[in-house]
Amino acid sequence: MSAKTIRALEDIVEIADRLNSHHFQEAIREKGLGFSTEGTPDGKHIIHFEFPDDTVIDATLYNLRLFDQQGEGFSFHRLDQLAEDKSLSERTRHEFLKIRGVYFDLLEQQPKSVQPGFFEEDCHPNNGEIFRVFINGGFGHRKDIPKRERYKTWTRDEVREAILNQVFSDIAYRIISLIDYLRTLAINELDKQQGASYR
Repeated sequence: MSAKTIRALEDIVEIADRLNSHHFQEAIREKGLGFSTEGTPDGKHIIHFEFPDDTVIDATLYNLRLFDQQGEGFSFHRLDQLAEDKSLSERTRHEFLKIRGVYFDLLEQQPKSVQPGFFEEDCHPNNGEIFRVFINGGFGHRKDIPKRERYKTWTRDEVREAILNQVFSDIAYRIISLIDYLRTLAINELDKQQGASYR
């Protein structure tokens, strides 16, 4: 196995472990992604949306973003190149390509809970657009000015901001599940390479 492949597999395991240490998925399972209402004395209702708090989201984003960057040897973009290493098992190579396909299919889908024009007139963003606007225009990077402006538009009121948080949280949950499976595959290959348990 090449040193480049070993490094990519080790990076997958290390960054997946860091992602899991922030307990994002546990927060989703604990709180869910629904909403509740509360009556007020004057007969009005307050809507409470459920999603992980800002500290959990902040802690998750940096590591999650790495898996979407084309320059990283372990990112979803590069899994096809990683799968070319014939020293990896046939199963792992097949699964890497399958995971890559699932990831890009997920990003192409449009969330069922968001109707066209909800965030922005004449706009029906897919999961990939929502994911990247959120991490590059909102919580994460703020240097991408077009995404930053789009994030401001999409979060112009409390309801839209809450819906965006919920949709992003669902997308991130599903991506982290793919990363967890990548981690398992990477550990299996590293175990075989070292002839002992990697973790």
